[in-house]
Amino acid sequence: MEANPRLRLSETAKTLRSCTGEDHFDYLCQHGCSPAEVADEIEEYLRCSTLTDHLVTEVCPYCESEIEMRWSVKDLGYKATCPVCGNRLMLCDECRHRGPDGELVPGGCDYDSESDTCKFNDVGDTPGLKAELRFILEFARERDFLEEVERRQLRALWSAYCLRHDRCCDTRPYDEELLELWNEINKNADAVAGDADWSCYERFDLYMGQDIS
Repeated sequence: MEANPRLRLSETAKTLRSCTGEDHFDYLCQHGCSPAEVADEIEEYLRCSTLTDHLVTEVCPYCESEIEMRWSVKDLGYKATCPVCGNRLMLCDECRHRGPDGELVPGGCDYDSESDTCKFNDVGDTPGLKAELRFILEFARERDFLEEVERRQLRALWSAYCLRHDRCCDTRPYDEELLELWNEINKNADAVAGDADWSCYERFDLYMGQDIS
């Protein structure tokens, strides 16, 4: 029999519908399905929550595609892979509504942005991602960027970070982290005023994405 209880029950239902004999139990047994197996299928189906084995919808934070797929969080957990870009896809909405009847679980999300982990993703995203981003932010704090060579160094660091960790221009993770970097740059009035490329966030965004867009 198939591993999926819903599929097994579906096949059993087809057998039942085609039953024309007077003794239904004999008919089922002749076609490889005993009454005990029918009972087992029904009981297993009832144990398989309809709340955790259905179509799930989630927006990928990397490519921003809306993904709809059939998924059992009971069997497969809350971490999937985006079929569009291949990056990690956490089923956060399913997690937040994991109550017995699909209700919202107050305080159910324990995501830690520093380690990029939660109870259903204890290994984070890519090892070293947060540490590498912190290094770039620290680099931005320690320099005045009055020399073009420092600006190019920052762009090289940012480009390497994005390529290594699949950060694509104009996606939410990319924009959020670049804005965090800009906020550090923007604290340095000389750096912002000293070059037209960095006179505002929009121009800074274009400058930083030249090597990866």
